Amino acid sequence: MSRFDFVPATASDAGFSAADLAELDAYYETMIAKGELPGHVLLLARGDKMVRGHVAGFADWESKAPRDAPQGRVEVFFRPDEVTFAPADGAGLAAEVKAVAARGPDVRIECLIEGRPMELEAHGQAAPAGVAPGLSVRVKPLRPRVYAAG
Repeated sequence: MSRFDFVPATASDAGFSAADLAELDAYYETMIAKGELPGHVLLLARGDKMVRGHVAGFADWESKAPRDAPQGRVEVFFRPDEVTFAPADGAGLAAEVKAVAARGPDVRIECLIEGRPMELEAHGQAAPAGVAPGLSVRVKPLRPRVYAAG
């Protein structure tokens, strides 16, 4: 079995363009974000010079949990006005709409998510399509924050 002893080197020291290598990282990050790849590991070396090491993707391919996601029970936090709504058979948190009311330039949507009351906001004069009292929908947070439950 071969053994390799790499010495860290800059891109230019090994004959590469640093900008091109940054584009390569961005390309793989985009492929992962689009769901076209679950992840990737890149080690770029020339001779004994290690130029780039990059790891990106999900810790769990089934749930698409990020590598640094907490294990076990978690708490999810998101802003009430940073959500989209999907049909009940779509992706997102299952919710039951209890009330919809105009609130200035926005619409307030009261619902139950996992049995807990939540007040969400939609921007605009009318509720999003498919969102009305008595209906089941899915709520998709746009920028959720996930923390280990404690």
